[in-house]
Amino acid sequence: MIDQASQALATELVAAYGVFVAAETGMYGVDLSRAISAGELWLRVELEAELSAPYHQQRRGPLEIFQAAMTFPTEALADGGAPEPVRDPMAVRALPGDRFDLAPASSRDINEDVWSAHLVWGVTKARALRDLGGPEGT
Repeated sequence: MIDQASQALATELVAAYGVFVAAETGMYGVDLSRAISAGELWLRVELEAELSAPYHQQRRGPLEIFQAAMTFPTEALADGGAPEPVRDPMAVRALPGDRFDLAPASSRDINEDVWSAHLVWGVTKARALRDLGGPEGT
């Protein structure tokens, strides 16, 4: 079962996805409506699956999942013949599949509501892990 902080963050991330993708890709002139719908659905399912697990069993963070959802617009841009931008070498090493430099480096890059929900989620997770104690809680 997903807790309140996790649910709030998942809701904010899914709500922001289409707006974020449109803002980051508008200059390409490629119709991404189907990619955005598919990415939104994938993001919702993945966030629910990951954030429903107890905090100490979660293997991916919400921002990492949001970044992975950039695969959908990336593939659509590539299929639409959009030119790939020159990317910073550090970004290429960190996110090699992010060929159009779409993935946000921080939840703050998405929007303030996502960033605030991410902070609350982080504090909630830290408290839950602290309360576990022992090796799994550290």
